[in-house]
Amino acid sequence: MPRSNSSHSTDPRDALLQKPYLSEKYTGSQESPGGWHYVPSREQHVPSTGSLSNREQSAKLAERVKAWLHNEKQRQEDRRERKRSAKRAIHQALHMHRSPGESMGGGDIPAPSDSSGDEETQNSLNQLEAILAAAQAPSSAAPSRRPSTSSRRGSSGRRSRTRSLMGNASDTDYASDGEPVVPACEVYLRTVEEVGIDEFKRQVLTLAHTLKCKGWRRVQLDRFKDVTIERISGALTNAVYMVSPPQDISASSNLTTALANDSQVSVTSTRSAKPLAKLLLRIYGPQVSHLIDRGTELSILRRLARKSIGPRLLGTFENGRFEEFFNATTLTKDDIRVPETSRHIAKRLKELHEGMELEDREREMGPVSWCNWYKWAPRTKRIMACLDATENLSQKGYVCGCPWEKFEVAVERYKAWLYDRYGGEENMKKQMVFAHNDTQYGNIMRLQASGKSPLLIPSNEHRQLVVIDFEYASANTPGFEFANHFCEWMSNYHDPVSPYFMHHTKFPTPQEQRNFLRAYVEHSLTSSFTSKSAPATGTSSEPSASPTLRLPARSSSSMPSFMLDARTPGASYKEEEASRQRGIIEEVDRLEGEAKAWRAASHAMWCVWGIVQAKIPGSEIEAVINKQQCGIDGPVSEEARAAASDSGDVRFEDGKGVGGEDEDEFDYLGYAQQRALLFWGDMLTLGIMTPEELGEEIVEKAKVVAW
Repeated sequence: MPRSNSSHSTDPRDALLQKPYLSEKYTGSQESPGGWHYVPSREQHVPSTGSLSNREQSAKLAERVKAWLHNEKQRQEDRRERKRSAKRAIHQALHMHRSPGESMGGGDIPAPSDSSGDEETQNSLNQLEAILAAAQAPSSAAPSRRPSTSSRRGSSGRRSRTRSLMGNASDTDYASDGEPVVPACEVYLRTVEEVGIDEFKRQVLTLAHTLKCKGWRRVQLDRFKDVTIERISGALTNAVYMVSPPQDISASSNLTTALANDSQVSVTSTRSAKPLAKLLLRIYGPQVSHLIDRGTELSILRRLARKSIGPRLLGTFENGRFEEFFNATTLTKDDIRVPETSRHIAKRLKELHEGMELEDREREMGPVSWCNWYKWAPRTKRIMACLDATENLSQKGYVCGCPWEKFEVAVERYKAWLYDRYGGEENMKKQMVFAHNDTQYGNIMRLQASGKSPLLIPSNEHRQLVVIDFEYASANTPGFEFANHFCEWMSNYHDPVSPYFMHHTKFPTPQEQRNFLRAYVEHSLTSSFTSKSAPATGTSSEPSASPTLRLPARSSSSMPSFMLDARTPGASYKEEEASRQRGIIEEVDRLEGEAKAWRAASHAMWCVWGIVQAKIPGSEIEAVINKQQCGIDGPVSEEARAAASDSGDVRFEDGKGVGGEDEDEFDYLGYAQQRALLFWGDMLTLGIMTPEELGEEIVEKAKVVAW
């Protein structure tokens, strides 16, 4: 867009030259090369000797403030227009595969850099500060009766006020209630496999500009090839990348110094280079729309941000988002088995459970694991109508170990048993917490602490661990959280041969479970532990009717008086500590039973998750699944059967089958089958179903955890 011919200039220096009440002084010293110091004019700071009445001074001040507001509104409108022009150019570049310069008619994009916007804001605030300082000048000219120290105190107060007016500029916008506004745009980002690495980089950089990722507008759009993008392993639902800026690009921070004394305003702008922050790019998987409500997820991420939990959300687009990138390493399958690391994970989960309050809506809906089951089951049923057909069975047989209808009935029977264990659904809801629900090792990271970092203090070591990926986080019982984490001990998602396989012999032993659970019970954000159960109004013989547990705190009154010959604690302290230890053991026993009871719920939820995630080949079969042709309510068409039989085993779009070994594609159906076989094993262990009810074939294949 050509430069505006308006008499109003957007250059902050030109704006200052037009002001009668500010003069401009340029210093070219080595201490501040190119630095600009703005000093109020002499006529502004040296008032006439009583020639103006208070009313006249007030009127003059009002005129100056009015002029400042007029120019500020015009400046902001010009800036908004430049941004709108830049966004139109970027939008055209994304959808028409043209460079933003071509979209602007061959001209430069009129989007200002971060620094220019910051300088304009600071200069404008400087002007307002100078006007206010001038209004205070008459009173400071009169002889003061206060001690000399009062002037220093007053000067300090003005400096503090200046910092609040000219705070650090940021790319982040804020709503009226102070909440950060997460930028969003309706752009679909194609994957690197679809468009190639260079085009993928160009689109990612353009999105970073559009979503105003802090500092990234310093990277010129024509430098997209210098951006580094690396795939991060560990995520199953999404494709996750680390986006790094060119090595020669640094972020800048503006440091401001305010009023030096009562008679002048001096603002010095300096720049200190620091590395531009990397970004974490998350592209949602192709079947994710059937699994996750992105609106609910974004709402949860905002709630977590208010508590400083997890990575900060930087911007969203149609099929993904940018997040804060942590300088951390992802835990491995072996890391979570280390006793000390296991205790640290337990402490972090306790902090999440205690630190996040459930909303009334979440508590009313009940455990999200069952909400997910009923949300995903209809699509699963349509998929299984195809996969359970005789012609489509692979060498491994039924995905669920039996026809889908039998598996669905068993899950409902298990759910009824589980709720009865609590004495009803309402009692169970009272014990719910805000749970992560997916603490597999790939979702836990260890921050790289060094030097004098407070994370190296022994009492803070557990805070080096950060839990990420809150896609499935919501209300659930602690029992499900623990059971799900323990089940992840059986997984090795980086196995080169069978990453979908669940090794049931690697489930944590009772000693390993109790090590985790004891750390959870003993750790608390509050002074004493209180269970989530409601106060008991009477006795109950139900296994789930856990009494309200309040571990007695160590009180100073029970400690023996300080005596030089004191050798052992007093008897009252010993009794109190013994009672406390008994309470801890009882609570660990209860949670161990809860985890075992909820283990089958974890298997059921992730079984249907795997089925929904699977990609089914052929338009005819996909049409059946999407109810575009009869599938459940009628027979599968001959074309659909032919498409399935021609593919041999049931395979994904890239050739991965139920038992396939394509290293580039996770075997979701194979994973679903593993979870189903573990579910059947728990039905036998818990005594909910007998071997005769299951049948010889299922009993033979069922995976039974030893404890």
